[in-house]
Amino acid sequence: HSPSKPSPSSSSSSSSSPPPKGGWIVGVALGSLIHLTLFLFGDVSVLSRWAVAPYPTPEPNPYPWGMVTMLCLTLGAAVISTYDILVGSLGWTLLGLTSAMVLYYSETFVAFAAGCLLAIYVMSVWPNLARRATAYPPAKVLAGATFGFLFFILFAVWTVAYNFVPGGVLTRERTDVLLLLNVLAISAGVQNYWLFPSARKRRDGTKRRKNSSGSSDSSSPPPPPPPSTWELLRRRLSTIVEEELEEEEEAGEEGVEEGSVHKERARQLMHAEEKEKRKFTSKVKKVAVVILLLALLGFAYRYQPPISPPEKERPDVFSAGIWAFHFGYDNDGFPSMGRASQFIADTGVDVIGLLETDAAKPYVDSHDIASWLSEELGMYVDYGPGPKDHTWGALLLSKYPILESRHYLLPSPDGEVAPAVLATVNISGNMIDFYVVHFGNDVDDLDRKLQGQKSAELLRNTTRPAVVLGYITSKPGTRDYRTIVESGGMKDIDPTDKKRFCEYVFYKGLVRMGYARVSHGGLSDTEIQIGKFRFPSGPDDLDAEMVTYNPKKVPELFHFPEIFGSLRRGHNYDETRHRFHMNTPKYFLQTKP
Repeated sequence: HSPSKPSPSSSSSSSSSPPPKGGWIVGVALGSLIHLTLFLFGDVSVLSRWAVAPYPTPEPNPYPWGMVTMLCLTLGAAVISTYDILVGSLGWTLLGLTSAMVLYYSETFVAFAAGCLLAIYVMSVWPNLARRATAYPPAKVLAGATFGFLFFILFAVWTVAYNFVPGGVLTRERTDVLLLLNVLAISAGVQNYWLFPSARKRRDGTKRRKNSSGSSDSSSPPPPPPPSTWELLRRRLSTIVEEELEEEEEAGEEGVEEGSVHKERARQLMHAEEKEKRKFTSKVKKVAVVILLLALLGFAYRYQPPISPPEKERPDVFSAGIWAFHFGYDNDGFPSMGRASQFIADTGVDVIGLLETDAAKPYVDSHDIASWLSEELGMYVDYGPGPKDHTWGALLLSKYPILESRHYLLPSPDGEVAPAVLATVNISGNMIDFYVVHFGNDVDDLDRKLQGQKSAELLRNTTRPAVVLGYITSKPGTRDYRTIVESGGMKDIDPTDKKRFCEYVFYKGLVRMGYARVSHGGLSDTEIQIGKFRFPSGPDDLDAEMVTYNPKKVPELFHFPEIFGSLRRGHNYDETRHRFHMNTPKYFLQTKP
């Protein structure tokens, strides 16, 4: 008999049925996925920096291990994502959670391997979650995605900037919690089938529960994930064939033979559809391989020959500087990496400590300042404490080989975490220790006191000549300054310079030759301070005590670059040029000029 057709009333009821609920959950999951992708894979070097290790084995280095990160991202997006059953399983979600925790709590290659697994997980989830998002009202999905992304991006800021934001005590150094919640939020969108038992029952064949009026309960949980394009095409073909068969059955028995023809046609269409699906998947994989190869060509382009130490007339002479890099953004908020690199090159420093350098975070554009400057300037680099250490960053660049280093998180019970790097550098056969440090905020008195004591202890225990390139957050002669000098056994390169507050150059076991302060020129909120030193020739080679502002009084090889002008009294307020200022440059002599 002819199949019954839906009445107008039922058709109207179906068309006016409310949209499926749960769109905001999928939206939050999508926003969380966007954040985690940017948080850990916004640059191929970020994952390596999470697993950073000090010298003598600073591995895994972003070059070449960033290529492995690229490979894992491609593998997850182009291959694993095609296995819907695997990606939608609880086991896959548990893999994501486990790899995130191992990445956070481990170091070096163990952390890097976990991060690679997490890269595969994150990229494999993208197609699945994007397809789910299309099944819900766009407004709900976009609202949820905005909330999810902003929640986690602010959470990431709060874990480091807790000292300056409300409620920071709750999020202080809790990136582990951030990662855990981030992956769980993603899984809530991928695994919502498991979160709603009633949806699972319906999927297993259980009848819909009816309310007291006997009608079907419309307040149902979100449906299972929408089918793929290929599944929709298959269903459409099946529907067409079924409709044609029904029409033939109404026409009479002769329709049975034609129905068999239609069934054969349906099988052919299904075979053709599967063939097209395989072709499309193959094309996607080929495109992914091409993109991967192009990315790997970028690594080939970045290849740098081994760094050679500079050849000098006096190999026992070197210069060292300190600068707050400002994350590679100038005072107007524009990227300044190129200009800052040129500024450093113009100073001619052999070793420089840079602070505020951990830009491997999405809210500062996921830059790898260390790798970029190292390649641009042809210098060795020690990244210092990594992104998961919740500091603003402290790194060391050197034209000479770095033999070994240690990374420290100084005591910070109240304020921001203070990073430090203690590295041994081989300058023309002379071993010397460089200590790069960024003390906490000036309002956290206990922090600065403990940081000064710990720094003095480290410096006191060094048996080699040493230079401190520090951001001490104290005025000359104050408690923390005296701790470094008296307890740490260090000398201030210019005790007569009273107009300093943050940056200092201290030394021991060396002969000072010159001191300069070069204005920031709008690139940062701090100047570069530079000291010139030489290694003493023996125990009778005493430090230079006399001061002169006349460069003609000292050999030319001790001169500071003329590009910054000459002696300037007072501050240089020109925001467009870098100039000597604050009564520098000055030179030190062992005899009266």
